Amino acid sequence: MTFEPWLMAPLSAIVSVLVGLYFCRYVDKQDSGTERMKEISGAIKQGADAFIKREYTVLAIFITVVAVLIGIFLPEPLLGERQPNA
Repeated sequence: MTFEPWLMAPLSAIVSVLVGLYFCRYVDKQDSGTERMKEISGAIKQGADAFIKREYTVLAIFITVVAVLIGIFLPEPLLGERQPNA
């Protein structure tokens, strides 16, 4: 059997997903800890959720502004309009 370089990316992706699933299941099976640990982890999760919500809000605004600016200032030939040959 010969080595096919084009197989590296798909095989690496499959192996990565399988390893990720293994570690996910391993962590889920572990003990959650004491009540104090669960309380702290809940506070961390609440803070992380608030951060992600804020991050997505800022990102959505930024993407919208950049898209509008690109739409306004991008020359027409780059938007798919073809100019006739002179």
